[in-house]
Amino acid sequence: MDYKFCEEDLTQKFNIVGNLNSCSYSKYLIIYNLNVPAFRKIKKDLNNPLHRWLIFFDIKSSDKLLKKVIEMDESIRLANKKFNELLADEEAFHDYQMRQLAVMELEGELNHSKVEGIKEGKNEEKIDTAINLLKEGLDLNFISKVTKLLFQSFKH
Repeated sequence: MDYKFCEEDLTQKFNIVGNLNSCSYSKYLIIYNLNVPAFRKIKKDLNNPLHRWLIFFDIKSSDKLLKKVIEMDESIRLANKKFNELLADEEAFHDYQMRQLAVMELEGELNHSKVEGIKEGKNEEKIDTAINLLKEGLDLNFISKVTKLLFQSFKH
């Protein structure tokens, strides 16, 4: 919920559609993106149910505002009650924490892989540049200095 997908839209609705025949996978399986960062930038309308739910879900909502939407909306009040019941259940809370840790670990691995991929791509680009400069007949020491690649000298 707390990531930018479509810059300004508060919500986006996505249906899963096959890429071969554009057939809808299911009219019942729909993905909604709630753009909390965009929501934070606009004036809140407590008469709008979507705004109330976004306030409830937004971790950055003030306690005062959160309390107000819980009091206003029966469905949010029930969701908050259920959430608090789950937090009070030690086993359920432990399971929740383990899922959160797994998500954080996965995100860390993905970020690490992305950084490593960028480094590898930059290194490959430097090697391609060095090869092209060698083909043009430039000096190996100059190429090493420009690309910051280290070349070993080979003795025959």
